[in-house]
Amino acid sequence: DSSFPRFKGQDLEMTVNEQKQTFYYELAKMSKAGLGIRESVEALLDSRPPTAVRQMAQELISGLEDKKSISDSIQQTPLENTILHAGESGGRLADAFRYLGDYFSLLVKGRKAVISACIYPAILLHFGLVIGAVTRPETFTEGLDPTSVMTRLFVFTVIAYALIAAIYFCVRFLLKAGGESAKIDRLLTMVPLLGRCRKAFAMARYTKVYHTALLAGLPMEKTVSLSAESAHSGQIAAAEKDLLQTIREGQQLGSTYIDAIPIFPAAFSRAYSTAEKAGQLDEELARWADIYQEDAETLARKVSTAIPKLIYGMIVLFVAWRILKFGLGYYEMLDSIE
Repeated sequence: DSSFPRFKGQDLEMTVNEQKQTFYYELAKMSKAGLGIRESVEALLDSRPPTAVRQMAQELISGLEDKKSISDSIQQTPLENTILHAGESGGRLADAFRYLGDYFSLLVKGRKAVISACIYPAILLHFGLVIGAVTRPETFTEGLDPTSVMTRLFVFTVIAYALIAAIYFCVRFLLKAGGESAKIDRLLTMVPLLGRCRKAFAMARYTKVYHTALLAGLPMEKTVSLSAESAHSGQIAAAEKDLLQTIREGQQLGSTYIDAIPIFPAAFSRAYSTAEKAGQLDEELARWADIYQEDAETLARKVSTAIPKLIYGMIVLFVAWRILKFGLGYYEMLDSIE
């Protein structure tokens, strides 16, 4: 997801996800009011929206003029294209727009919470780097050498930033690989709290697309394939083969979901099985989409609290280590003098 590029729109600086949230919520509002898609987009453009919103609206109008579908016109992430395609096919565009608005709203809230919680640890990190550069036993005998201190501070800063960058890109690589590899996805699921959060996001995407596709009346094979693709989970992608085979054999999917536990949570799998027999899959999928949306929001808040605490703890240990090393070095110097 494009969380990092930023554009200035009117008086506010907004991330791409914030602007996508605005874009889909506005279209959902106007579609629910009965406006046609072209009329809705033109009304949105008249409101002088931020950069990314305006670009998406213009792409959509250009696509409609070329007789393209809405999903083909926007051409964003696979999740967006899938939900828009399903909503357009079944005449449920307002629901599709609202689903996407809710999803990007969730990403925006999680990112803001993490950034807000990381401000104090970031300040403490730079304080720790200064402590590391200044605390040397030789300071008491040789005094502070500004050039030496600045050199050490620069080296410590480069090392710290390099480690942060390495961890960031490593995590991004693993998260991306987890969407394709069942083994990596399984390992990521085992990470405390973060694994549960990632699982909740995957199931939220899966159930939202599944519900939208059901309402659109898409064939079950297409519904399962689109849902598995949008989940971005290697384990769910692997389970897709068994689900598709069950459909081709003309059997119900409930038992296959139950056999796939814990890839699919037990409560969801059992509820799917009973709803399938009762002919209430659309209501059941809507309920689980809301449940996993709430779970994802709750766990994202917990992760946004836990990560800064972890960073804070590591920085405190570093500062304590530098002070302890400084003290031990000082006493060793006194012993050598005596």
